[in-house]
Amino acid sequence: MLGARRPTTGTSAILWSLGRFEKVVIHGFDFFIDSLAHYHDRRATRWLVEKGIIKKAGKHDMRQEKAFVERLISDGRVLRLRDCLP
Repeated sequence: MLGARRPTTGTSAILWSLGRFEKVVIHGFDFFIDSLAHYHDRRATRWLVEKGIIKKAGKHDMRQEKAFVERLISDGRVLRLRDCLP
């Protein structure tokens, strides 16, 4: 399945939660733009990404996921934690 597109674990969790809870609150979604907290962020893998040998989040369509999650937020179906805090 080289080059396959599938949702990230985070987006899958949002979809699962939407079917089970009245309110879904998310935190930490940066769509791999600034993240360092990913299992691929080991030194060797980071080097491969920096050299262009592999792509970070190459199995996911991050632009499409970001648009999807932002639409859920604008529709009020998903809340950002920062928007729930005083």
